[in-house]
Amino acid sequence: MFLKAFLFSCFFFPYFCFAQNVQKLQKEAQQAYKVQDYASFLKIYQTLDSLRPQHPTILYNLSLGYAHTNNASKAIQALEKLSLINVLPNLGQDTLFKNIQGTQGFQDVVKKMNKMLVPVKNSQEAFRIKEKIHIESVSYDSKKQVFYVGSINKRKIIQIDIKGNISDFTQEGDTAIWAVLGMQIDTKKRVLWAVTTIMPEMLNYETYKTSQNTSKVLKFDLATKKILAEYTLADNKNHFFGDIILHKDGTVYVSDSRIPAIYQIKPKEDKLTLFKETSLRSLQGIALNKQGDKMFLADYASQLYVIDIATKSILPLKIPTNVSTKGTDGLYFWENNLIAIQNGIEPKRITQYTLNKAQTEIISFKVIEANNPLLDEPTLGVLVDDILYYVANSAWGYYEQGQLQTEKLKDIVILKTSLKK
Repeated sequence: MFLKAFLFSCFFFPYFCFAQNVQKLQKEAQQAYKVQDYASFLKIYQTLDSLRPQHPTILYNLSLGYAHTNNASKAIQALEKLSLINVLPNLGQDTLFKNIQGTQGFQDVVKKMNKMLVPVKNSQEAFRIKEKIHIESVSYDSKKQVFYVGSINKRKIIQIDIKGNISDFTQEGDTAIWAVLGMQIDTKKRVLWAVTTIMPEMLNYETYKTSQNTSKVLKFDLATKKILAEYTLADNKNHFFGDIILHKDGTVYVSDSRIPAIYQIKPKEDKLTLFKETSLRSLQGIALNKQGDKMFLADYASQLYVIDIATKSILPLKIPTNVSTKGTDGLYFWENNLIAIQNGIEPKRITQYTLNKAQTEIISFKVIEANNPLLDEPTLGVLVDDILYYVANSAWGYYEQGQLQTEKLKDIVILKTSLKK
């Protein structure tokens, strides 16, 4: 458990590309611990914590530093923060904390973590896909009652009708389609919107990896299955489009993790333009409120944010001290609640956050799903009235050197859960 691997990715965290400095600090910390210079060890992890808040490895080692310098209260505070994002099932037996294990505070944290390991099950299986495939996203056409799921590795979109019949909407390896991430259906205009991105995990990656435009938005005709338009950015920058939403005025918004920014396609302009560049470290899911005047963003590395559509001002959502919205991938707005699919924390879970009237603050929360064996790597979903359908077990954990280990892959399961106030 001590000194776990600590990785910074320039790909997802453009403002924290200082891997060499981090490695240097890690080596110094490891050496300090080895010679029992716990004061220096603590100082290094205090520095790392200031640079990278809410990182589970840093919080663990920070707590360890406090414990070894006889500051039990600070050690327990760090463990409390850690419990919000990474539950340690064997913390009670961790001998590295032997000098504080007898304190009430330490025992309280252990009890809290053990409680968070209790299964919460409110989901049922909607359907499953037996094909050896990596599914990332799901969308729904309410008019025809058809679900669509997007594949990373096979670069295609699959459709599932109300009777459970499964067929390809697009062909595997279509040259116009890369790894399919977020999707959105425009029921009135009979259009399927999808973001597609060049990734090492996709079929024939070597053919595309030198492409100038690494992401694009595709617009499909639902009836003919043909691509009506492709939208890219001619700015010679690397982009990673991950999610897409549709405003009630017809504007399409796209999240870009690599810049990071939000882009838009306005109906009258019909081109991809910048809506808002941000300083977020890893922009993921996006959601619009019912009125369409606020957009909610998930920064995977930290927390949730809200943008005023008119002014484009962005602020972090205020959250209670016993809440962490870190690690949110899919994000959805329902009845003044945000539904978050959190796969960047342990245990992975589906959480419902209730907002205040002004939609600037989380005032309460509840876990909808957690510690379900099917919840392997939940990613994106879709709201159908009061029911959330979501990918329960995407295949991110089954790649080796960019190749999907299909012999280890299980059936892809789409779960559904009825939302309640």
